[in-house]
Amino acid sequence: MKYKAAVFDMDGTILDTVTDLKLSLEYAFLKAGYPELSHITGEDTKSFFGSGARVAIQRAFSSKKIAASETDISGVEAIYRPYYDMHCAESTCPYPGILSLIEKLKAGGVGCAVVSNKPDKAVKILSEKYFPGLFNAAIGENEALGVRRKPAPDTTLLAADALNADISGTVYIGDSEVDIETARNAGCDCICVTWGFRNKDYLENCGARHFASSADELFDLICCR
Repeated sequence: MKYKAAVFDMDGTILDTVTDLKLSLEYAFLKAGYPELSHITGEDTKSFFGSGARVAIQRAFSSKKIAASETDISGVEAIYRPYYDMHCAESTCPYPGILSLIEKLKAGGVGCAVVSNKPDKAVKILSEKYFPGLFNAAIGENEALGVRRKPAPDTTLLAADALNADISGTVYIGDSEVDIETARNAGCDCICVTWGFRNKDYLENCGARHFASSADELFDLICCR
């Protein structure tokens, strides 16, 4: 067994959340009075997310060259968060092979957790809906309690603690530049998946060295020497 614990990112890694993120963001912008941002493409959505909802909103404003104040951003965020919590599982689904991958890891004695810059409530809802009982910990953004969002190592280290795993025996699996930096900051190895929100060339330029293009490849990288 190569690793004793596996910590997964959520969006773009284990779950295809693009449609629900897109629709929730469009709804929030429309309700906040920005109709020019109520039609966002899936690719735009992927590029906006990775560092949490607030950063996604900032990036969306910037994409339209709108000089938004902190108050403007907070207004959209206040609409987005509860709406997304209510609609986060309408079109979302696991990527092919991911459910069986995590089941096999658990059966083989690998502890599994998920960490995300999504709101903590949504992370727990989605984890239980799509992976019931499979994660020992599901940790989302909760800076109000002093847990810094990624790329700070806080959520990853909390997950390793919940798995009773030494960080040197833990691998982090993600799909973005934020995930690469998170693993580096936490002091653990990183595997990037190629089916997520960033492409392989981009990830290589960000320093990624280990890639999985399928759930089977990911299993081998986690479990085989």
